[in-house]
Amino acid sequence: MKKYKDSGLSPSEKLCIDCGLCCTGYLFTYAGLDDEEIPGAYSLGLPIDTLEKPGERYFELPCPLWNGKCPVYADVRKPKVCGVYKCNFLRTLEAGETDLEQALKTINATKKMITEFKQGLPETQNRNFCLELLPYLDALERAGIHCDSEGDQYLLLAGMILAQYSRQFGVSQLFTNRRKYLSSE
Repeated sequence: MKKYKDSGLSPSEKLCIDCGLCCTGYLFTYAGLDDEEIPGAYSLGLPIDTLEKPGERYFELPCPLWNGKCPVYADVRKPKVCGVYKCNFLRTLEAGETDLEQALKTINATKKMITEFKQGLPETQNRNFCLELLPYLDALERAGIHCDSEGDQYLLLAGMILAQYSRQFGVSQLFTNRRKYLSSE
């Protein structure tokens, strides 16, 4: 990946800057701030909550500064949380368990899934994607499916594949005749 090498960025920095899933509100609803960060955050133009309790300051996500890339990534006033949070991709990249190209490929596939999902959502006042997902998370858990369970993640993946079969390939025989196939085992 010549581009990032020419840019002077480490693979970790390249991953964070190109990903942006934290900044865009796809992973979190807010970013917490320590009291000593408040002046810097204000000077960057971040809208900070009005709570006066120490440790309970934040700005809502998506970050209003995000413009496809973080314009304050190298700025010393950047909120601490923006530099210390390490997602699983970043941890595995830093541990040498994956490479930048594979991590970005998976991140881009995730962004594509989010885009496709958002196209089917009704218009709402929510700017934060996490808030849009909450009713679906609630519905899954009421159905006994827990997204943080390894077994249920496999079930969800199977559901996504089956939905692709139906929607993209027009396969309906599997759905209409499944009892016949299941009873013959």
